[in-house]
Amino acid sequence: MTKLTLSVLALTSLAVPGYALADVPDSCGTAVAELTKTWSKSDSFGDENFGASYAASATLQGKRDGLSVAGNLNADASVFGSTQNIVKVTGKAEAAVVARTSSESLDVFVVGKNIFHHSRSSGTGSGSGVTLSINKNWDVTFFSADKRFWAGPIPVKVKATAAGSAGIAFNSDIGIFAVNASLVPTAKAFATASASVDAWVAEAGVDGRLTLVEASVPTTGELNLTTVGLYYKADSDLALNYLSGRLNVYAKALGKRYEKKIADWSGTTKNYALAHEAGCVKLF
Repeated sequence: MTKLTLSVLALTSLAVPGYALADVPDSCGTAVAELTKTWSKSDSFGDENFGASYAASATLQGKRDGLSVAGNLNADASVFGSTQNIVKVTGKAEAAVVARTSSESLDVFVVGKNIFHHSRSSGTGSGSGVTLSINKNWDVTFFSADKRFWAGPIPVKVKATAAGSAGIAFNSDIGIFAVNASLVPTAKAFATASASVDAWVAEAGVDGRLTLVEASVPTTGELNLTTVGLYYKADSDLALNYLSGRLNVYAKALGKRYEKKIADWSGTTKNYALAHEAGCVKLF
């Protein structure tokens, strides 16, 4: 889950909305033409049969004529040596201060197919806020792959399917000098399997289910343009749950049952602090 918040305000004092007074610097630092702050993390995990990976990022950019926040979440899944990009979510909110326009762009891809797209550019010259609220979730089957295993003396063809969900929530309120936006992308993937064997085997199947990856990245960011400088603040945390569950293939023949363990994971839960930063820069 990624949450991105951008605030852009033309102010004449150090009373910056979104900051406690203790957070606001007495003066801004070195003058720059543009502020760019990016926070990201990626990782992969699994074995030769099942695995997953993710990449998440958030970016704040600010200069005198425009401000923007962008967020991205990518998730890949691997099943029996086949790896595909299962979910990709991108979002961006922008304020063109001089031109007095605002824009949003959102995209959700599932296995490379764009299943949701939104883009809008609006004038804010009247001073009224431009608002948008989107909350969507899709349950999807991503892809399948098969592999042969031996359950005792019996060869069993196992077909595993990666399925799960992709989601996006977006809310924004953009005026001439203010932009507030939140982006929450989510990605979840699990694996189930079925088995088939030659006709002489009485029965075959697969027990269990695996969680490959569940990722959320709650991120808040603020950019405040004042006569003193550009104030920024970012808080971003990555929450992960991955590789939990089990899969066992079995076959029955001539009164005997044979089993083969494909995967058995206790699961890992991690929380990372990607960014907790606040500051101020002068713009020229």
